[in-house]
Amino acid sequence: MGPGSLRTRGMLHGTLGLLVAALLLWLLFRGTDRDELFRALRGVDLHWLGVAQLLLWASFFARVQRWTYVVRAVQPVPYRSLLSATQIGVLVNFTVPARLGEVVRAYVLSRLVGLPVARSMAMVAFDRVNDVIGLLAILLVAALALARDIDVAFPAGTLGNTAPLTVSSTLLRAAGWSLAGGVLLASLGLVLLYAQRDRALRFVRRLLAPWSATLAQRSAALLESFAEGLHVFRSAADLGRAVFWSLASWGTDVAAVAAVLVAFDVAFPWYAPFVILSLVAVAILVPVTPGTIGQFHLPAVAGLLLAVPEVTPAQAKAFAIVDHLSTLVPIAVLGLWGLLRTRIGFLAAVRGSAEAAGAEVVVSRSDG
Repeated sequence: MGPGSLRTRGMLHGTLGLLVAALLLWLLFRGTDRDELFRALRGVDLHWLGVAQLLLWASFFARVQRWTYVVRAVQPVPYRSLLSATQIGVLVNFTVPARLGEVVRAYVLSRLVGLPVARSMAMVAFDRVNDVIGLLAILLVAALALARDIDVAFPAGTLGNTAPLTVSSTLLRAAGWSLAGGVLLASLGLVLLYAQRDRALRFVRRLLAPWSATLAQRSAALLESFAEGLHVFRSAADLGRAVFWSLASWGTDVAAVAAVLVAFDVAFPWYAPFVILSLVAVAILVPVTPGTIGQFHLPAVAGLLLAVPEVTPAQAKAFAIVDHLSTLVPIAVLGLWGLLRTRIGFLAAVRGSAEAAGAEVVVSRSDG
């Protein structure tokens, strides 16, 4: 794909993302009591916001520590390089739709330490599965805390609705089980790919050979290089450490949400941060809007009102605004630091990752 095509697709995605963000914000804030909204924003405790910032920064460093155990099974890599690649990828995810940041993370890591992009992508893919394992733990806590067979009702004006809005508890449970099933299948697929690599390669060749012998060979070579990035399965200790740090990073995020709630002087039950974080995390699994604007705010408002019905819609929206801005601070600072440290431009990283992902098919054949 040429630079012109990439720019065109980027402009289309960006325009669509802006339109979706504008629509979500309009739906969320229309009919909101602005006086109450600004009163809640003015009353926020800055000291507790500082605590939330410390926790959010700790969470990002914990996520990189989690990835070290996956990467070092293939090749020792300095922590700073992993931090740079991760945070550049996160910055791209919050700027460009469709989780292109995951490909950028693999591309930057390959640039910094000389790994094939396909191998880096395998390590990124496993890290994403590990990340969602931590999310599943948060979802499980939230589900157990709200284990009641009732529908969830939001008053008029909460989400731009002019009448009370009811969400079926059956729908919420179905969504949770679907996510859990998807993660389980993805995890099983990675395990099978690593344990039965030769069979998987033969299957791919047989499947694609009738269509194109070249495509079959290149796809098998790419898959083989991908499997080489899953050596963390060799060490149960490293695998356990990676899962531990996944749980630690998500636990720190829960604590950060709790700190923002305290900053707003909200009397909340212990499970409220779990509910809020669960809904937000699921909603932004695939970023659509720039900076997840609107895409973050809607589930944050819904989660707070679900866990703490006494909070007014205006207060919930004020919380969503501040919680979102708090999250963006470390993303922007660490992402820019990564770009400056690696001297890889933002657009160059996006273009390079897209081009390298396509070219890697040929490169990996000679590498494997």
